[in-house]
Amino acid sequence: MRTRNKPSIAFQLSSLKDNILHNKVLYLMVIPGLVFFVMIRIIPILGSVIAWQRYSIFRGILGSPWVGWANFREMFAYEGFYRVLSNTMLIGFYRVVIGFPVPIILALLLNEVKSIKFQKFAQSALYLPYFLSWVVVGQLFMNALHPSTGIVNILLTRFGVEPVFFFGQPQYFHALVTISYIWKFAGYQSIIYLAAISTVDPSLYEAAEIDGAGPLVKIFRITLPIIAPVIIIMMLLSIGQFMEIGFDQIYVMMNPLVRSTADIFDTYIYRVGLVNGRFSITTAIGLFKSLVGLVLIMGGNFISQKWLGRGLFR
Repeated sequence: MRTRNKPSIAFQLSSLKDNILHNKVLYLMVIPGLVFFVMIRIIPILGSVIAWQRYSIFRGILGSPWVGWANFREMFAYEGFYRVLSNTMLIGFYRVVIGFPVPIILALLLNEVKSIKFQKFAQSALYLPYFLSWVVVGQLFMNALHPSTGIVNILLTRFGVEPVFFFGQPQYFHALVTISYIWKFAGYQSIIYLAAISTVDPSLYEAAEIDGAGPLVKIFRITLPIIAPVIIIMMLLSIGQFMEIGFDQIYVMMNPLVRSTADIFDTYIYRVGLVNGRFSITTAIGLFKSLVGLVLIMGGNFISQKWLGRGLFR
């Protein structure tokens, strides 16, 4: 069997040089984003060494003593570690399992709308929550669920149900966080799936209609199979962000009554790292989160490649 010779390194470098010279304007446009990425993402990684130090802001990285794995042992020995871990993983699980399909469903529904005016209105209404800060979103939900003046409890009392203090009951917190997350991001995330749906050849729908296919058949037999690669990539990226719940949402919606189910790694890092100044232990937690995210995304990519033949890297 005849094999093709691999280009030499010198030839590859020469081709890269010619490409840069030919597209120098495009490469110049990339430089600001690349510099930003290096400053925000790459350089801070070097500071992760303080996870193996008893770091002091007065001594700096070079002057702080090395303690080996002591910070990691202390992290796992913390009495509330597994409670914080379970809260983080439960919220991440709800976001992936419940929150991930919602933008896909919204995109499919918007694609079926025949009225262009109504479609544009619905898109604008669904996108709007994304541009609201978590402070605003949290206050909206607190007002709507207020025990005495909230519209939800007013409706409950009309049906003879006693008012419920939702933000004071730990068992409701994960549901409130998941619902508010979906309300804020689902409309914006649906843009990606709408863009993927727009690439579907209309002649496929026309042929399906001639064969007597209804809307659901067209969705499951044409639309979803064609946009499946986009769905898989978005799913894998969501799995990679499994531990990244976000500080803003939880901190705004959390109160002492629900701390047992609301406390996650991000709020713990803020409380212990920034407030108490224990930067080494919180850096160790950050590395632990990153490691879990890496394992999840690599495992998800492996399963996707084995079962579906598609993944992030192939």
